[in-house]
Amino acid sequence: MLINLLETFIKMKFLINNSIVYNSDDGSLVNKTRADDIIVLPHMAARVLTCLLINAGKVVPREAIFDYVWSGNEMLASNNSLTQYVSFIRKTLTDLECQEELIKTIPRVGFYLSGDNVSNYKNGGFSLLKDVFFSKYLFAILSFMILLLVLIYQVFFLKDRLTNKELFYFSEIDSCKIYTLKKVSEHDFASIRSRIEKMVENESFNIACTKGFSYVYQSDERISLEGKGREFISRCNITGEINNIISACNGVYINARNY
Repeated sequence: MLINLLETFIKMKFLINNSIVYNSDDGSLVNKTRADDIIVLPHMAARVLTCLLINAGKVVPREAIFDYVWSGNEMLASNNSLTQYVSFIRKTLTDLECQEELIKTIPRVGFYLSGDNVSNYKNGGFSLLKDVFFSKYLFAILSFMILLLVLIYQVFFLKDRLTNKELFYFSEIDSCKIYTLKKVSEHDFASIRSRIEKMVENESFNIACTKGFSYVYQSDERISLEGKGREFISRCNITGEINNIISACNGVYINARNY
C-alpha cells in the first residue's frame, strides 16, 4: 500500500489528547509534562496505534487493521491478538495519565479514535498523513518523488542492508554481551533479561557464556503481552565496531511458554 511506503520517508508525530506525543518512527509515547518518562510500544502494537491515528475520526474495520499491521509479516493475524494490542495501548495511555478512554470498540466492526483528540505534532504543516491525499496534484508529485527515492534506495542502500544487520546492545551475562535485533523498552527489560538468563543456564541448550562470545536474542511480540511465543537466542563470535561481523553461532529456537 502507498500509505505504508510514505511512512518510510515521512516520520509522523501525533499529539494525543493535547498531552501525549506519539512518534510512529520508533513507537514511543511520552507525556509532555514528563518528558523523561518514555514508553516504547512493541512493534505490532505501535503499528496498530499508527493505523488508528492515521484514520482518526473514522471507524476502522478489523480487516483494514489486519491488512495494515500484518501485511508482509510472517505472524498470523487474529481477532484475539488485535484485541490484546488495543488493550495494551489503552493501558499505556492510562499509565501516561490519559484518563479518557480514547479508543472505542465498535462491536462486530472494529475500532474508533476521535479526530478531536488527535493532531499533528511539528510535522511540517500536515495535520495528519492522510491529508497528503487531499489534493490529486500533490498525490501525483509525491508518487513521483517516492518512485525516485525507491530507485535511489535500491541502488545505494539495499545491498548493504541485506548483508549487514544492525544489533542493539541490551545487557551482559558474565563476560558475554547480549544484543537484540530490535530495541527493548524499559517496560520489558526485566522480564526479557530473566528469560535470557534461564535459557543460558539451561544445560540442554549448550549455550553457556564463553569468553570472546556474545549473544543475539529476538522474541515474538506475544512474549511481552502473554508471556508465551517464539524465542531465538544464539551464542556467536561478533566482531567489528561499525559493521558487525557475526560468525561461529550456536543457536536455539523454541516455542516458549512461561518458565
